[in-house]
Parts: sequence; C-alpha cells; structure tokens
Amino acid sequence: MTDENPYIPGELLQMLELPYGYSILLKGDGGVGKSTLALELLVKSKGKNATYLSTRVAPAQLFEHFPWVDKDVKENIAVFDATQAGVTVTNPLQDEQLALKFAGMPELLRSIVDMADHAKGNLLVCIDSWDAIQLMFEHLQAEKYADRPQMTESLNFMYNVFMSMVRQKNIKLILVAENASQMDYLVDAIVDLRREFVSKEKMVRIAEIKKSRGIRINNTSYVFSLEEGRFKTFMPWDVELVQSFKHTPFNLHFDEKNLKSVLNGIFTSEAPLQFGTVSTSPIASWLFDLWIENIARTQLYRNQMMTFAPPNKFDIPGFKAKMLEFLKGMKLDTARYEKNIKIFTMGAVNTRDLGSNVFRVPINSEQELDDAGVAALIDNFTGFFKSWAKDCGFKHQINLGIFQSFESKVKDASIVKKAIVNTLHRFSVLEHATFIIFTYLDDPCTYDLQRVSSFYIEMTFPHGTPIVNVVSPQTPSFYGLLISPPGKTDKMDFQLWPIV
Repeated sequence: MTDENPYIPGELLQMLELPYGYSILLKGDGGVGKSTLALELLVKSKGKNATYLSTRVAPAQLFEHFPWVDKDVKENIAVFDATQAGVTVTNPLQDEQLALKFAGMPELLRSIVDMADHAKGNLLVCIDSWDAIQLMFEHLQAEKYADRPQMTESLNFMYNVFMSMVRQKNIKLILVAENASQMDYLVDAIVDLRREFVSKEKMVRIAEIKKSRGIRINNTSYVFSLEEGRFKTFMPWDVELVQSFKHTPFNLHFDEKNLKSVLNGIFTSEAPLQFGTVSTSPIASWLFDLWIENIARTQLYRNQMMTFAPPNKFDIPGFKAKMLEFLKGMKLDTARYEKNIKIFTMGAVNTRDLGSNVFRVPINSEQELDDAGVAALIDNFTGFFKSWAKDCGFKHQINLGIFQSFESKVKDASIVKKAIVNTLHRFSVLEHATFIIFTYLDDPCTYDLQRVSSFYIEMTFPHGTPIVNVVSPQTPSFYGLLISPPGKTDKMDFQLWPIV
C-alpha cells in the first residue's frame, strides 16, 4: 500500500470530503509542484473513482515520475492520454469506448459527465493541464469566429457550462494550470504554488490558498518541499503547537546527509570542543526556552551534563517540574536532575525551591563588567565545568547561554568581541564539550559570533513557519520541521526535512 502522507494541508483534504461537487484550481509556474500535489490528492482517495486526464505525458511515463505510487492505487486511477489531438480510451466505469477527440469542449464534457453518471460514488477528475485544453479550445473557436468578443463570449459560456455540470454531477475536479486567470471566478478553490528566494542561493516553496468556498482557511500559506518526489507541507507554528512543545518531549531526526556532520557533533561525546551560534528573530525568544528544555531531556536520557544561563524570565521551578516528570516517565533516577543539570542565574538563589543545582553568577546585578571582570567570570565558569566533568564522570557537556544577558553586563562592544575569543581560548581545556550561544539576528555582534563558530544556525519564520538555515558549514537547502501526526505517541516526532 502507498505510504500515507500526513503532510497535506487539511483544508485540501476537507475539500475532497465535501458531499457535493467542488472544483480546485492548482496554479503556478512550471516545475513548482502542481502535478505532484494533484497526484497526492488522487492517491489520498486510494484511486477510487479517480481519473487523471494528462496533456503533458503519456500514461506509461506518468508513474515513472512518481514511483512512490503503489501498484494497487495505480491500477485504480484511470489515466487518459490527452497528449494528442484525439484519443480513444476505455472508460473503466463502463464496457465501451469513449472518443475524447478535442474538436470542442462539449465532447470532453459529455465524456466526463458520462463517467460521473456511471460511477459508484463521486467522481474525482484531474485535468493536467488546463492550459493545453484551453489553447485547443481557443484555437478551434478562433477558426469559427472572426471577431474576438464573440470568441471570448463563447468560451466563457463553455467554462460556465462545464463548472455547472461539475456541481450538478457532484464531481470533484482538480484543474492544473500555469495561466488560467479566467477560471478564477468560476472555481470553488484556488491554490497558488510558487518559489520564493529568501537568500541568493536558497529558496522556499509556498502553497497559498487564495480562495476556498465552504471551507474555513486555518492557514492561508504553507511552506512545502518536493524532496523524494512527494508534496509535504510544514505546519505553521501556532499557540497550540508552541504549548505542546513546552510540555511534551520531542524526538528530532535528521537523515539528510548534509545535516549529520553538523548536528550529530552537538550530541556526540566523541566530538571535540565545539562553539556554535543559534540566532533567531527577536519575536521568537520563546525558542530559547524550547531548545533548553529539549536539549536538557536529551542529556538527562543520555546521562550526560548540561549547563545553561537562562533568559531573565525563565521559569526555573516549572523547568524543574518538567524534567522530574520526564525522568519518572522514562523510569530513570530523578537524582540525575540536580547531578546532570546546572543552572546559572543573575538573581538570588533559594536552593530549597530551585534546587542545589542552581548557582548565582558571581557578579553584581548592577555591575558593568570591564576586561578584568569578564576574564574573572570566564575563569569561574571554566573551573565549574572542569570540576563537574571530573567529579561526576561526564564524557560530554552541552553548555547554553543567552548572549544578550551577558552583553547587557559589559561596558562596550569591544569588550564583548574580546570576551568571545577569550572564552574560546579558556574553554579549550575541555576536550569534549559543545557551547551554544543563543542570540538574535539583528544583534551587532552576530557577525563576530558567526566567524568563530564551528556551526552557525539561523531560525526564521517565513509565512509563520519555522525554517532552519545552516549557514556554516554551508548546506544547499533550507530545512523545515515535519511534525508527526498527533495521537500515535506521547512524544512529538520531528524531522528536519530539506526544502527542494
């Protein structure tokens, strides 16, 4: 059976399930993914009562482009060869021959309507592409009429008749087109597919639902990928999803080879010292919390060490409760929390409420650091890290810090730049550790951080969807997060998926 694809926009699936005739126009430039999406929708129906009218490729070639379509589903989808001016095909719903000779739209209409009359259930028809059929109709009409207004009026009449019969016969119709603006007002739904270049080398693909009669549009735009010849959308982040992130552990997979060298090293105890930067938009500061919480779960599970300096409003008691709950759920010793996790905070420390693993950073909250103060602070941290690694037998540390928290304590930017280099030098005594600095894209020191980082990752939100850009070491694509369907597990499964 064909692999289920849970990454199709819910609005489009609802359109296929409506009890009445409905028409969907998939439009966009060539190669943007229209045919792939159309076939995904036909496969969703398991090929039942599905007809694919192809003006682009012959049936023998069609499924060569989409090898993921299961044999049983292929046999259920009736593919009509419309690559020539006239063809004769067998109607799978009737033991007779139908001549689909494009001498005019009425014959095409009669053929499709005839199938709908004999279908057991609603007929699902895809015409790929409408442009080719439209050009043929326009050519034939131009031969009949000398003046343009009459021709246009005749064509519009045919289009209206066609769409009326789609509704009357309860046909689900998918039109694939590059240029069919005259159909916009006739169809029930419009999905505009396009490419957007976010940087000079890398692009994202966007599917925008511009129209949808009878269906509520929860998300107007979806970022999608055509990797492995499949149409997969990345779910935009909303309040509900962010809350799920904060309360549910997640598994992150990254099978794509370009990512393995970048991300495997972060969690591998054999990796040498690494210094990396993760930057994001200032409006997405909550991402820092999510990184902290889920990396902490990973380190607790692996029985390795993690230290972090949280954002100013970070809820340490809430974090502690989540980690203890996680350890209990995994049937692991809850003593790992205070042994493996170390927290540095600028505020007062109440070990009874926060835990003995919370330490106050040894500087006055009102104090501005000069060169000597920064050097002393780094010395303190280095001593802590070496002692914990030795006493507790940790093979690998992950250390997280919010750059803005540190930056706000120094006198000027030049001290910050010196501190970056000084930190790298002093922390080199740790053989197996990863330091990750969180910062914002608009921070003036971001460029300096990028230059000294082993890896540099940007997280942006085009159309509300989180996109990962591995800037260094350079990878050829952006990556989105595929989210596993809910309800199958008590964890959230995410996969970093290339956008191609």
